[in-house]
Amino acid sequence: DMSGEASTLGKKEYLAKCIELKIVPVAMFIAKLECEHINLRHYGVGIKGAKSLAEALKVNTRIKSLNLGDNWFADEGTQAV
Repeated sequence: DMSGEASTLGKKEYLAKCIELKIVPVAMFIAKLECEHINLRHYGVGIKGAKSLAEALKVNTRIKSLNLGDNWFADEGTQAV
């Protein structure tokens, strides 16, 4: 049961994509969904993780900057985000 505000954060979408892609969610990303700036540098996100993050970013209206440096997602992951 999510309020209107919570539904704009993208947690549900992110977790659903993680399950679909069979990856472990990044707890720090979930914890910071309400923040304007998130630093996930060196988190080992990978291509599937980038695709999952993208699902949250489609609906999240708060995140203004997201540092994803050094996460090994190459062109495919970059395009997803």
